[in-house]
Amino acid sequence: MAIGSHDAWIISLSLTVIGPGVGAVIGYATVAVLLFLISPLLALVVGLGVPALALALGPILGRFQRSGAAYRQAQAVLGDRVVDIVAGLRVLSGLAATRASAWCLTFGVRHTHR
Repeated sequence: MAIGSHDAWIISLSLTVIGPGVGAVIGYATVAVLLFLISPLLALVVGLGVPALALALGPILGRFQRSGAAYRQAQAVLGDRVVDIVAGLRVLSGLAATRASAWCLTFGVRHTHR
């Protein structure tokens, strides 16, 4: 029986998605048990309050992520422009050095690079 590359990709993707979820459930259960050993009332408040808070903040966080995505996109465009400008300055600097060296060779002037 042969496993194709697509099958291996599906298996790795499922493990990537399932792993953090299982870890979160185990961590949540561990913290709940430890809190219950310390204070049952604290365990109840945290055990019910954290999921309620997550459900209440979920829609708000979605809007923040969308607005942040537009900002990150604008920053990426700006970063690309900066890279282009720096690359262009390097080319211009190289041309200037070439011209200066050629001028020095033409007129017999000793040119030192700094």
